[in-house]
Amino acid sequence: MALLKLIANGTISGKIAKDLLPDVIGGAEPAALVEERGLSQISDTDALGELVDSVIAAHPDLVERVKANPNAINALLGQVMRASKGQANPGAVRSLLADKLGLDKAAV
Repeated sequence: MALLKLIANGTISGKIAKDLLPDVIGGAEPAALVEERGLSQISDTDALGELVDSVIAAHPDLVERVKANPNAINALLGQVMRASKGQANPGAVRSLLADKLGLDKAAV
């Protein structure tokens, strides 16, 4: 139940929860694990903006592909998630990518 609350309040992502599940089943306290391992989800738009900018700069081919087909935004989203080691808030990243690439948020 505590693990679900951490997901619901945005402290961790579902992926991080899956990684913690074996330890939680073993009796560990989810909040303590998140704190010990520094696994809190990154939702700060300034920090995420820097990650998004670096991914956009490093992957101009993907940027062009996404501009031609906004549904391909997941390729860039995946690169940002990789750069953040899975800690970036995916919804916030998707929104930032759409803003920075001039895409209609409803289309992505």
